[in-house]
Amino acid sequence: FSRLPMGISDRLAHAPIVLLIAAFAAADDSTCHDPPPHSADAASASAAAAKGRALTGDDTAEYYNTASHYDILWGKDNIHIGYYPHLSNRNAIVLSFPQAAQMMTRRAIELGDVRHDSVVLDLGCGKGIGCREVAQLTGATCVGLDLSTENIQRANAMAKEHPLL
Repeated sequence: FSRLPMGISDRLAHAPIVLLIAAFAAADDSTCHDPPPHSADAASASAAAAKGRALTGDDTAEYYNTASHYDILWGKDNIHIGYYPHLSNRNAIVLSFPQAAQMMTRRAIELGDVRHDSVVLDLGCGKGIGCREVAQLTGATCVGLDLSTENIQRANAMAKEHPLL
């Protein structure tokens, strides 16, 4: 896991890469949704506007470095949009935020045709939950990039906790 896309890995040099990003799985599906807006999002935008500028990558990194509400909504370490099949299929069960986040990863795996020999680049990987699930479910290699140093530190710690992935 890295904050910058420099020197990602020799493994990526000669392999096709599947991008695992929220928009990828949402491309053909209206059942993928962002979480409810949080006041910190508005506060970051307001602070930037007060300084007469647009939001920057540093503003976004600061937001994610200090945000703690995701652990409450989605469960520890999960910063993910969700996939909610019940929005298009009345027979589908209503999923909780953590379940919808896991379903989102599974949907991206399906749409990306991720297999054991795939290399996945997770842009905006957060704390690495998506990469861990991709590796666990498919055996694929997954590399994560994120703006937040706090997220990358947690993702690297999680990767050490699961050395076989």
